[in-house]
Amino acid sequence: MGIRHAAFILSLVSGCATMSEELRVSRVRNRAAFDLSCAAASVSVGKIDDKTYGAVGCDKKASYVLLTCADQYFVEACSVHLDAVQVGGVPSKPAER
Repeated sequence: MGIRHAAFILSLVSGCATMSEELRVSRVRNRAAFDLSCAAASVSVGKIDDKTYGAVGCDKKASYVLLTCADQYFVEACSVHLDAVQVGGVPSKPAER
C-alpha cells in the first residue's frame, strides 16, 4: 500500500475535515434570518474570530458561536448558537436554557 493510499484510507476512517467557510456563513445567515425576523438576503455575516460570527440585518445585530463544525462521516455537522442580540442601544444575552 502506497503512502497516498494509506493517507486516503486514514482520512476516510477519521471522518473529520474542516467545514468550508462558505457553509459556515450560510448556516449563520439562515439562523440569523430566523432570530432577527429578517429575510436571509437582507442579513450580512462577518467573521469575528475562529468560532464567532456577527450578523446584521433589519436594524438588528447578533453574534453567534459555532461549535463542532466539521464533516463527520460525509455529513456536514455544525451547531450554531446565539450568543447575544442587539436592538438599538444595549446588547442583551439570550435567556438561559
